[in-house]
Amino acid sequence: MNAYLATRVAAQATPARDLEPTVAALATWSSYLATRGPARPTLAPDATFTPAPGGPTLTVSPPPPTPAEGSPPTPFCRPAEASVELSASPTRLEIGQTVSVTVTLANGHGSEAKLGLIRYTLEVRPAGALTSDEPGPVEHPITLEPGRSDEAAFVLRAAAPGRATLTGSASYEMHALDYSWGSWSGCGSRPLEIVVGPVTEAE
Repeated sequence: MNAYLATRVAAQATPARDLEPTVAALATWSSYLATRGPARPTLAPDATFTPAPGGPTLTVSPPPPTPAEGSPPTPFCRPAEASVELSASPTRLEIGQTVSVTVTLANGHGSEAKLGLIRYTLEVRPAGALTSDEPGPVEHPITLEPGRSDEAAFVLRAAAPGRATLTGSASYEMHALDYSWGSWSGCGSRPLEIVVGPVTEAE
């Protein structure tokens, strides 16, 4: 009788062969879940996720577009509504001729700042093709309200054959419209090329 009972207990304590694959699979799945941790939602680049009515809304904006290869970099300007434009005529000179280059600073209509004590500079690279008797900087002690613009002129002389790249910039004091705060800032232009002839194809 004791031997019979021992055989029954052993049989009940040993899992059936058909259950072994199931037990092994459950153990493997439990280990996998333990390493994964809690599930995390994945948001699309332009998705808006609202957890519950009346709760906070999370908006993920798409990344800014990448500039096209070879395109000039966007000039730094602060405030963002400010801009500096560079103009010259003519842009092709013979040695001995002069050109007037205008640097224009505009404070956009949507600007929330006044610009004052403006200082204009003109950079010429490489040096040599163009020279100036008064290279600057040019200072204008004025206040530029939103929606207004100001300009400064530089006169350059063609001194040697070649190509010169010009870049204009303006630095200024930036103040809130009510003068509650102020800081020193600036803005730059896109490059402008001046050609002094004769120029060979290799230049």
